Amino acid sequence: RPQGGFGYFRDTYMKLNVWRLPIAKIFFLDADTYVLNGKDVREMLSRVLLPPNHVGLVHDCCHRGIFNSGVMLLYPDLEVARRLMVSLDAHREQRISSDQDIINEVFRGRVVELETKFNVHGRGRIPCYPAAVIHFTGSVKPAAFLLDRTKPKKEVGYFACFDHYETYFCALKNGTAQLTEKTQRFLGRVKNCTDVALQFYVSHSKTYAHAR
Repeated sequence: RPQGGFGYFRDTYMKLNVWRLPIAKIFFLDADTYVLNGKDVREMLSRVLLPPNHVGLVHDCCHRGIFNSGVMLLYPDLEVARRLMVSLDAHREQRISSDQDIINEVFRGRVVELETKFNVHGRGRIPCYPAAVIHFTGSVKPAAFLLDRTKPKKEVGYFACFDHYETYFCALKNGTAQLTEKTQRFLGRVKNCTDVALQFYVSHSKTYAHAR
């Protein structure tokens, strides 16, 4: 992987291997996403026509002409995987930010634009509603906040939709049986998931004052 890439994004280059999988069609979600409306997702998958050698993406919130790679509709293809690796190797010494740059380069002119509700992310440039998939962009993730409350709050989240944080934390509290023991213990002490969401949001988002 590129030696000059930003450290935070280095692990995301592994995402490019999704094009190697022996599966006919993939709706790929980053680990920091949460599906709010599965019905909308299923309808989109049956409705969107994706030509060969194309990828379905939502425009990135903060970079004009760039698509966000956190949510992707794609056909695995070994030739596409090869081209992605060639592009990655060509940028080995450059400070490319993430897999997103590689995907945008290889699929330039061959992107089927998905509705923004399938990748709601960023600081308000993409509307919070409607939302089928929310994407907690930024270096601070809400699940990590539950597991370590002692770290200084120096970093800032990049997702500006408070109501979706609230939905996420409440869903965790309602489904604690599926979570780790450490997370279960913390959520067991929380009476109101809305308060946890508010505490997280105020601690990590510069946009809180403008969000509600």
